[in-house]
Amino acid sequence: MLPKKKQPNEQAPEPVTESKPFSCFSAPSEKTPSERKKTLRSEMSTVRDILSNSEVRRIFKLQATREYCVENVLFWEANEKFKKIKDEQERKMELEKIINLFLMPNSTLEVNTTKQMIQRVLEEAKSDVVSELVLEEITNDLEGSVLSDLYGRFRDSEEFKVLKRKGKVV
Repeated sequence: MLPKKKQPNEQAPEPVTESKPFSCFSAPSEKTPSERKKTLRSEMSTVRDILSNSEVRRIFKLQATREYCVENVLFWEANEKFKKIKDEQERKMELEKIINLFLMPNSTLEVNTTKQMIQRVLEEAKSDVVSELVLEEITNDLEGSVLSDLYGRFRDSEEFKVLKRKGKVV
C-alpha cells in the first residue's frame, strides 16, 4: 500500500511528547489522575447533599420506598428533627420513640446497624442528660453503607436525570 499524499491545506499532526499524560481512551489532559478524581468528587452531589435538600430528599425517599429500604431515610429525618430539640424531657421522649420505631429488634422500621451502636444509644437513653448527637454514629453508618448504595442507584434513575437538568443536583 502506498503512503497517503499530503494535501496542500492539511497540517502535519503534532508529535506526542513524553511530558503530556496520554491515554488511548481519552484526550491528553494536563491534570494527573488524582487531580481528575478530586475534581469529579467535588462536582458530584453527595448522599448528605441529597438528604439535606427537602425537594431532592422527597424523590430520593421514593427510590428508597421502591427498593424497600425507606426506613433508613426516615431514620435520617428523625435524627435531624431530634438534633433540634432543646428541651431535655422532650428530647428523652423523642429518643424513646426513635428507639422503639427504628432500633429495637423486629421494630416496625428497624434499621440495619450493629448491636454495639444500638447498645450505646440505649445506655445513653438511661442517663439523665441525652446528647443531641446520640444518634450520629448510627446515622453516619447508614450514610456510609445503605444510603450510599441506594444513592449510587438513584444517580442512574430518570428522576435524578430530571433533577440534574433542573440544576437541583450535580
